[in-house]
Amino acid sequence: MVELHKQGVNVALGTDGPASGNDIDLWLAMRLAGYVQKTATSDPTVLPALDVLRMATINGAKALHIDHLVGSLEVGKYADLVVLDAFSPSLTPVFDPHVAIVAAASRGDVCQVVVHGQVVVRDRKALNIDATAVVDRVNKLTPVILASVTRN
Repeated sequence: MVELHKQGVNVALGTDGPASGNDIDLWLAMRLAGYVQKTATSDPTVLPALDVLRMATINGAKALHIDHLVGSLEVGKYADLVVLDAFSPSLTPVFDPHVAIVAAASRGDVCQVVVHGQVVVRDRKALNIDATAVVDRVNKLTPVILASVTRN
């Protein structure tokens, strides 16, 4: 990954889901990307936190060909952002905000989410959906989906 990144290849991070052995935690994906590259190269300075953060934001948007809409905070783009709890014990003390986000933050530190300029999570609570109902529906649909996949 480091060599591709150095050669200018757009390296992006994403998640696949629990079905393939991982979860959908982009915070963990960022942390692992940094750790794995540092371990593989025996170089603690390889792949700085800011580069990893870019892989999870603007580079992901570029990979999906939507970087003109999302991936960075710029005039004319959707106002999509995540607000972390600056007083979270896991983020204290902050010497470098990029390192704090990549190496220490987790989904539990997310206190607000804004999508297209609309607050959709406030005080760690989803405003527009019933999360329990969504999880229940997913759990009910999973066997149906699996049955259709194995038949075909």
